[in-house]
Amino acid sequence: MIEQKKPLKFNAPGGSLLIFTTVFFSLILCAISYSCYSNGNTDYRTAITLTPLGFILIGFFQRIRGYRIKGKYLYIRRLLWSKKIDVSNLKKIRIDSSAMTATYRFFGNPGLFSFSGIFWNDRLGCYHAYVTNFTAQIIIRLKNGKVIVVSPENPEEFLETLRIETR
Repeated sequence: MIEQKKPLKFNAPGGSLLIFTTVFFSLILCAISYSCYSNGNTDYRTAITLTPLGFILIGFFQRIRGYRIKGKYLYIRRLLWSKKIDVSNLKKIRIDSSAMTATYRFFGNPGLFSFSGIFWNDRLGCYHAYVTNFTAQIIIRLKNGKVIVVSPENPEEFLETLRIETR
């Protein structure tokens, strides 16, 4: 009988910046929603009022809950689904709390429950981020040139586990 490896899970706790931006964006979107409701045209009031609240709901469902390593795959755990990333061609992995410094966002979430999407900076070039805490960032470089940034709860353990699992 073949022994299967137990999936290894790592939480993705929100850092202080994520908590601040989530509260800030949520308050702004709620204020916009309230303003639209009280001052809006009665024909479109419901649609205009619910649109900003929809952004909060979308951000909530897309938040990063954690990471799971199973074999040669890294799973980015969201609220209702997981994104599967093949890391079998791992080139380099390291902890770097300044990975997302001076970054431009091409597409993605700017901090409503997570910092996720496609970003660019001088050091990493174009990369995919699945981050909740800027103090615990890990840069994963694959041999195909893809760069991924994650922020697990225990970066040292995550780094070592991923190295072992992808050997």
